[in-house]
Amino acid sequence: MKFLHVCYVALGFAVARWLFHRDAVEVEMVDPVQHLRTSGLL
Repeated sequence: MKFLHVCYVALGFAVARWLFHRDAVEVEMVDPVQHLRTSGLL
């Protein structure tokens, strides 16, 4: 049961990371300045 829980957490983390990365790439392609602003660099 604990192993299954670890698998679910790993899967959820991977999906969240993929969605965030995909979203960040889309924003970067559309407007690099806006991406930097939302990242807090500007």
